[in-house]
Amino acid sequence: AKPRQPVMEMLDLQELVSEVTSVQSSVHENSGIEISVSTEMVSMSLDRHFMIEILENLIRNAAQAMGDKGKIEVTLRRLSRQVQIVVADNGPGIDPSIRERIFDLYFTSHEQGSGLGLSLSTQMVSSMGGHLMLDDQPGLEGRGARFVIQFSELSGESVRTSS
Repeated sequence: AKPRQPVMEMLDLQELVSEVTSVQSSVHENSGIEISVSTEMVSMSLDRHFMIEILENLIRNAAQAMGDKGKIEVTLRRLSRQVQIVVADNGPGIDPSIRERIFDLYFTSHEQGSGLGLSLSTQMVSSMGGHLMLDDQPGLEGRGARFVIQFSELSGESVRTSS
């Protein structure tokens, strides 16, 4: 679980998020899991491999929590001087008794889980200057979980939007 150093490059986040959700939709196509995406055109200097791993982990966790049926929505948006990627689902949500521990290394609530995914995802987001959090608000349809990846705009060159 040793942290890797990010290799920063200008990424088209709209393309990356759409790519990852498309692959994950294929992975879950024979289940009752629906994955949708809503994006804005945003480019930002981030590590491509880190972002793919983080998004895949959040989507996989949501799908595992829901079992055979549910909805996952991935949203990319720019708010003022921040970029947010939200992964929300309509599953059972995170039990309040474990909310504080879900980002701890080796903590898992899944029988098949290793307890590495959220901890490593948090480290990767942090190494790129961002923050990963479990929102207090429910996910979709008033239930489920809502994870937010947030990056602040550090300079005019770190984030670009297209019209």
